[in-house]
Amino acid sequence: MFASHSPRATRDECFRIGIQHRRWLLDEFMKRNGLDTRPLMKDVIDDLIEDVQGARLLEDVLPLDRFAQAEIVDNRVVVTINKRVMDMPGVKNVTGVALVSKCHESIHIARDFRRAGVDGGAHRGGCRRSSLSRGRSYAELPV
Repeated sequence: MFASHSPRATRDECFRIGIQHRRWLLDEFMKRNGLDTRPLMKDVIDDLIEDVQGARLLEDVLPLDRFAQAEIVDNRVVVTINKRVMDMPGVKNVTGVALVSKCHESIHIARDFRRAGVDGGAHRGGCRRSSLSRGRSYAELPV
């Protein structure tokens, strides 16, 4: 659970978590690839998920009630982006939805699947908070 129950504090903490996560991913990517200039997330998000976080990234048909999902398959995190996003009511920018979905699932990789071994107890599908993060801030979670 987040440190505070107020909606504003929760929003602020989520924003902080997203910024910390983005910085870590891009710093790690730049270090691994010998880059001096920070790339745009939209240009490297697939590489960040696959190379930096070690997850498999797929596009596949999912139910129309979700943009993407993350799950464990053969002891590896698999992020699946819904190929049917264009069929969802109200979606005007399919590319933008896919980008935001990848960024969202990237947070789940870091927060919900981060363990010495990815087996057991991990979330699948919807955005359920893992017992791993319960009562601790993002900075306190084990790497």
